[in-house]
Amino acid sequence: MHFSTALLGLLAATSSTLAADANTVTVTLRGASELATQTQLGKNEQKKPVGAGSDFTSVELAAHNLKNDKGQDLRCRIFDARGRPVTVTRGANVDTTFSDAGKGEWTFKTTRVGKVQCSTKFVAAPAKRDVEGMEERANGPLRVTLSGPSELATQTGIGERDVKAPVGSKGPYNQVTLNVWSGRKEARCQLIDTQNKVITLVRGANVDTTFGDGGKGPWKAQNGKNFNVKQIKCDPSFKSRN
Repeated sequence: MHFSTALLGLLAATSSTLAADANTVTVTLRGASELATQTQLGKNEQKKPVGAGSDFTSVELAAHNLKNDKGQDLRCRIFDARGRPVTVTRGANVDTTFSDAGKGEWTFKTTRVGKVQCSTKFVAAPAKRDVEGMEERANGPLRVTLSGPSELATQTGIGERDVKAPVGSKGPYNQVTLNVWSGRKEARCQLIDTQNKVITLVRGANVDTTFGDGGKGPWKAQNGKNFNVKQIKCDPSFKSRN
């Protein structure tokens, strides 16, 4: 769905004049050619933004000092037209959720935004500089991040030759990412489901029963379905099929 700049401007202006209560936030999406829309929603709400289906490149949150369940700044996230969370960047911060903090907008690759969601359960991803040393010493040089279709996300520290149950939950998940803190960039792991079967994963044109880092983002199940994870196994003998 596409809107003219004039119509989107009118929609944004109309949205911005809505009365906001103490639990309402404003999410501003911006794109090319002066495209800008504003969407108001509750601190635990999701909806299509004004101008849904248009291409945007930045987002800004006015949270009016609202906090999450941990007393931190409230956070929201946006989804693309296929329902996938969008990764956003502000300075050195890279995350799939974003806050206000009076520091301006977050940017992202040109994306057709389909939904915006705010939740008091969202927390900021830890900055690598803050957790890297502690994570590596306590749990090993690798970190496996499993993400689910809603708000579920877990991180498990693990060694290059190790087997662990995922931290927090067996799932369901729909993607996995490996981050290598130190050591061999070629390190690889695999996921074992609750039926003791290895989960076949795909990333781009790569199809494999093990997954690596490579700085290329998450892997998903080859069959496109959600999956439950019993164990994460990493081993130096694992090699890429590609």
